[in-house]
Amino acid sequence: MLFPSTSVIPKINIAIDGAVVPVVKRETQGRKGKNGESGDEEPQEALLAQLPDVERGDRLDLLDLKPEQHFTQAPPRFSEASLVKALEENGIGRPSTYAPILSTLQGRGYVRREAKRLFPTEIGMTVNDLLVEHFPEIVDLGFTAKMVPGGTTQVRLKLK
Repeated sequence: MLFPSTSVIPKINIAIDGAVVPVVKRETQGRKGKNGESGDEEPQEALLAQLPDVERGDRLDLLDLKPEQHFTQAPPRFSEASLVKALEENGIGRPSTYAPILSTLQGRGYVRREAKRLFPTEIGMTVNDLLVEHFPEIVDLGFTAKMVPGGTTQVRLKLK
């Protein structure tokens, strides 16, 4: 996803017999470890080993409850300089093309500049989504990096 949304990760600290054990609810997103198992099982087992044995129906006393929310941060927005650096690192364009790329992005209203940062506009996100959906081979970083002088590519595409 190009522009990730903010998500909430619930965290609870449990204090039992003076020991504080943090418990974090995590969702594994298809990551697999050894033998096809989830990668989060070993840390979970270590946390469970710290807890005393309790049985269903045992009465526990709550010593402290601190509600906290931690929000993930979206990656920082590109400045013009950081966008040029990213283009260079990915082998896209040449120094003579960087200024026209930036002026085209701003001139067509795909991005707006605020406080020296580039923010995508609604039309920019819509155009990006449509291009990724209908022309994934062309908007792939590797495709543009394989362009050779003269505007041709080393790869042939099948038009649908």
